[in-house]
Formats: sequence, C-alpha cells, structure tokens
Amino acid sequence: MSNNYKIEFTKFAAKKYAKLCKKSKILEKQISKALESLSVDPFSPSLNTHGVNTAMYDGKVYSSFVSGDIRIIWEFSNDSIRILILNIGGHSGTNNVYS
Repeated sequence: MSNNYKIEFTKFAAKKYAKLCKKSKILEKQISKALESLSVDPFSPSLNTHGVNTAMYDGKVYSSFVSGDIRIIWEFSNDSIRILILNIGGHSGTNNVYS
C-alpha cells in the first residue's frame, strides 16, 4: 500500500522531532508509527485526530495522538496531498504543543 500523503516538517517541528527521538528510542518508534498512520489516513481512529484552535497557529490545524502525553500538531498543505508537521511534544505542561 502506498502512502496517500507526503509528510513534511517545519524547521521548528524537525528540531522537536530530533530532540524527542534522541531522548528515547521507544518514543522514536511511537512517533514513526504515528507519522506512518498520518501518511495513510490522518483520521485513523488510533490517532484520535481532532481540530484544534491555538493562538500559535492560524487556519485549520489538527492534533493527533502519539502516546501518553505526546501529540503531533499538523495541517494540510495548500495542495491537500501533503501534511505539514508544525509541532511535536507534550499535551500538558508549560511548553505544551497547544500554547
């Protein structure tokens, strides 16, 4: 099965991704699995994807579950065949992905 969407990262999200992967190989596998699911079906039930309103991002932005407290914040690119990863990180805490 080929991927339906191409996954791209903002520079900010790429740095967060690298930092999280460096911290834990288990978390790296969980994020990779979530990104693969996103590329096939962004609204897969396992991702619990939902629209979010944040002061940090304009437009239609989504949050998808990775594990425990970790979420991926993303949006569809203008052509609707690419998903742009905006942020990856904790759901709660002072540096959460929603603030």
